[in-house]
Amino acid sequence: MLGVCFFPEGFYPFLKIPVSEFKNQMLGAMEIGFKLANTISERLKEAPNITSRLNIIENELALVLYNGNDTPENFRQIFNALKESDNPLQLAEFCRRNNIGIRKLERMYYKYVGVSANTYGTLNRFHKSLNQLLYTDYSKLSDLAFDNSFCRCNYS
Repeated sequence: MLGVCFFPEGFYPFLKIPVSEFKNQMLGAMEIGFKLANTISERLKEAPNITSRLNIIENELALVLYNGNDTPENFRQIFNALKESDNPLQLAEFCRRNNIGIRKLERMYYKYVGVSANTYGTLNRFHKSLNQLLYTDYSKLSDLAFDNSFCRCNYS
């Protein structure tokens, strides 16, 4: 048995189906229409060892990306800019700075990632917070929440 885990932006190029179609499901490659699975499966049976099997999988998946990658470059740039942002902006401000409409951004996120840009941003901040909690010394969780913009403080 083998499982493949995709980055959030990495699923769409293989199947041309929004990842949101598969939420909360465990499906096999054939169940989701990944026809290349049969070819890969046959080649894997002939491979002598694990390294050869992994090379077959990597090469076949890379070939799919090389031949049919239609994820727009501007989405990749926007996705990476939003993901790498140290100071999470309001989406409207982010869209204004990157010259993209908020509705277009949301449609792109649903299509290529499967969740809204806002939800993805929140999940990304949460993931960053968990890593900081594991690998740095925080004496108070409130400091961690504040550092990752989970605290909405009003000082009046």
